[in-house]
Amino acid sequence: MSLQAYGGAWLFRRCEPSGERLDSIRAVYCFVASQSVACLASASFGVLALCTGQIIGWEDFSYTWLTWYLGDAVGIITFAPVLLTWRIAPGLCKNTRESIEFLLMVLLGLLLSLLVFTDVSDVSLFALPIGVLLWAAVRGNQLVVAITGLAISAGAIYGTSKGNGPFQSSDINVSLLSLQLYMAVTVVSGLSVSAALSERLKSATKLGIEKQRRREREFGIGIGLSNPERISPKDHPGLRRIRTCRKMRPQRWCGR
Repeated sequence: MSLQAYGGAWLFRRCEPSGERLDSIRAVYCFVASQSVACLASASFGVLALCTGQIIGWEDFSYTWLTWYLGDAVGIITFAPVLLTWRIAPGLCKNTRESIEFLLMVLLGLLLSLLVFTDVSDVSLFALPIGVLLWAAVRGNQLVVAITGLAISAGAIYGTSKGNGPFQSSDINVSLLSLQLYMAVTVVSGLSVSAALSERLKSATKLGIEKQRRREREFGIGIGLSNPERISPKDHPGLRRIRTCRKMRPQRWCGR
């Protein structure tokens, strides 16, 4: 387990050194890929030890290995994003309204998941909680998405363990594998949507700053300045208004 943990952390930092926030598509998929590779060690050594000790037969090696591997990988993919984004999130709730909305996301995701996975009818509604996860991706940040995905997974685990829900089967291993794949796809989809929206917001912000700087340069050239970036706002009232509109703190323009 220690080899798996250190290996997963090393691979993730090697693939995406600045991806701990999981706020980009590259960071999300580097996280998933690195943890998927790291889990190979634990599953391989663990099942090999079981077979060598004659606890299970060699004919069950492949099936046991797959169950062990998916259990480790899905557990990390579901729970680790909460730990990664908890200490570096810019702020879980900025005001009372956002706090209430966040709680509604988590509670609604948990309730819908319990409703779907404790339903004994023939109607399959397992995709219903995904709508709440998309809501969290649009309105919240990566931490909100990770916690909401964890709540949905908890409801799915509880319902399936009771023999209910869309993944119920006479073979408990089939139910387990179906549940694990559902949890992994749900969480990764939510993180991917949130990361894509975060990248788009960053690009739009950067583009807006570049456009404003270009307007300032054009304005400075228009009033005869050879280097408009070095002029003090005191020298021209128009430039002072532009800087004020950007809501920037006073800077020493002549000393740059």
